[in-house]
Amino acid sequence: MYLFYCLGSPLLAPVSPRGGLAYWGAQDVCHPVSILGGARCVRHPHPFHATTLGITFVNEAMQRRERDQRHRLQQEPHPLLQALEQVHREEREELRASHRGALRDLGARHDQLWEVQRELFRATRPHRPSEYQQQRQIEREEDVEADLGRQHRAEELTLQHSHTQQLRDLSQRQQQERSHYYTVQAPVQHAAPRWQPS
Repeated sequence: MYLFYCLGSPLLAPVSPRGGLAYWGAQDVCHPVSILGGARCVRHPHPFHATTLGITFVNEAMQRRERDQRHRLQQEPHPLLQALEQVHREEREELRASHRGALRDLGARHDQLWEVQRELFRATRPHRPSEYQQQRQIEREEDVEADLGRQHRAEELTLQHSHTQQLRDLSQRQQQERSHYYTVQAPVQHAAPRWQPS
């Protein structure tokens, strides 16, 4: 909406860019009918002139209204916004639970590998090893255990990186959904009813 000043009236009257009557509320204020092709006042034959001050005033008023609306939504969230936030919390908790389950499964799988390897060590140990054979057996078992440990840590680190990326993607998607709500749905759901001329 812009403010146009009628030369025949000392007051500023709002004019809708889509045309149609726009009333200020007072009887002595001009009633513009359209700005297409040059707006004219019903009572005065003078054209309307856009004022920079009026446009700035309207822009600042719209910005204040948007800030007030966001503050009001944060203080008293709409039921649809509450439902959206509840869905987001459930999605985050479900993803974290999935991550915890994946880490538990990874740990259980490596524990099983440890047990299998220990059984293999016991089965392949010499019955009466010499001191040299015993030392070589110990070194071989330590090397295998170290390899298993490195493999476990590498897989765990890869899994954690994957989980971090999944959480980041989920957070970005949820932020987009909240922004869409505030910019598209909230203005419609929380808009004050427009005054219709009688």
